[in-house]
Amino acid sequence: KIALEQYNGINQAASATAITKVTLPLGQWVHVAAVYDGNGGVKIYFNGQEQSLDIPNAFEAPTNITRTNSFAGKSNWYVADANFDGQLTELRIWSTARTEAEIRASMNAVLSGSDLTNTALRGYWNGSSVTNGTIEDLSSFNNTAYLHDDFVRLDQFTSVDFNHVGGSAYTNNDWDIAGFTTNGESVFLYYYGYDASTRIIEHDMTGQRIADHQLTDVNGNPFAPGNWHNELVYQNGFLYMRNANATASPDDDVVYQISLDTSTVRPVTVTGGASQLSTMSFWMFGTLFAMPDGRLGTIDVNSDRVRLFTLSPDGLTMTLDEQIQLNADLSAWLNDSHGSASDGRYLYLLNQ
Repeated sequence: KIALEQYNGINQAASATAITKVTLPLGQWVHVAAVYDGNGGVKIYFNGQEQSLDIPNAFEAPTNITRTNSFAGKSNWYVADANFDGQLTELRIWSTARTEAEIRASMNAVLSGSDLTNTALRGYWNGSSVTNGTIEDLSSFNNTAYLHDDFVRLDQFTSVDFNHVGGSAYTNNDWDIAGFTTNGESVFLYYYGYDASTRIIEHDMTGQRIADHQLTDVNGNPFAPGNWHNELVYQNGFLYMRNANATASPDDDVVYQISLDTSTVRPVTVTGGASQLSTMSFWMFGTLFAMPDGRLGTIDVNSDRVRLFTLSPDGLTMTLDEQIQLNADLSAWLNDSHGSASDGRYLYLLNQ
């Protein structure tokens, strides 16, 4: 659960707390906004939706306190939950009480222009402003933040062994997996198959097989894409799979949306045609990854660029939104088995 706590600088103790009645969803990015209007009014939003709150004690007019340090993701006090067990990709502090409409309008956008010079924006830090352990304040107040401990730890992980329903482990003869992703609650494996065996195999986070989603097209026919060069991602409640077909050209590539509720597969329209996905060659032409802001991304090896696409409200249309030039010659080494992912700050590529 998320709590907004008021601290009394005179008594040096918490004087009021507002706590959400529901817990924050795990394993996915969530926009959280906490608002206090200065007159006792408190609201907390998850992804722009106001949450029901428990407020044991009424909020009061705030008292002034001078602190030598202020933290994000860490308590000012030595308590059991001093550190936030998760990730923060951005932090904004406003001196005005933001309305629900204002929160929704900007929660998925990068602030720029007049927003950055607005004196009500007291601080704005995000992953793009990180340099050598410091985080530049992009607001007009220039309050530089400093990283405390490690920002990204790739050496912290837990291995998961995937098993059949009965508990026995998989062997090389059991499957042929071409895609892999998770929503933080389940792990989804794409068994490609060239026939009616094409399906999504769902496991819980301990590796136990809990469901098979036999895939069909919108007419109820078995889904068989005919090629296994795929990447599977989870975005906005759906699975997305890119099928690179048989050639290095992207012109015959298809991105599919997979509903876990109905096991139905639908093709996604790419505005401007499939060539917008990339101009790739090599095995990397099938790359696809999800961004925390709701976009999908591909990698163009030939131009060393990341291409980011927005999704329509129904998730069935992709439109090129942004291209990012990378300072690397990807064609020199991305020529075999691969994987790609992004946390919104960094791009991670796996090569074998």
